[in-house]
Amino acid sequence: TMAEEVDVKQVLATKFNPIPNNYTEGDTILYALGVGEGYDPLSQKQLQYTYENHTEFKALASMGTLFAFPMIMELGSGQLPIPGLIFNPLMMLHGEQYLEIKDPIPTSGNLLTYVHVGGIFDKLNYRST
Repeated sequence: TMAEEVDVKQVLATKFNPIPNNYTEGDTILYALGVGEGYDPLSQKQLQYTYENHTEFKALASMGTLFAFPMIMELGSGQLPIPGLIFNPLMMLHGEQYLEIKDPIPTSGNLLTYVHVGGIFDKLNYRST
């Protein structure tokens, strides 16, 4: 059972080092184009996400979800040891993440992302902790 394979309390208590993220205005534009902004190049609403010289140039709020992916990739590769958790990373399913935005995301910058495991779900036995 999952309780025999995983020390849930230990996993949930694991503290990870912050993840540095560095990105440019070009990265912000590329993200916006990648999620569909810019299909109407004359739209002022879309240009604010896809043109760095727009007077109201800004990042889409959903761009913040990208900053956790280095941790997810490291976990999925099996190269990130988590005390109390031994598993086959090929069986991992990234099912959900939470993003709290306290201020607008800058269009470029250097930032730190703080990650933690918020829950463990045993999809095989349909249990959650």
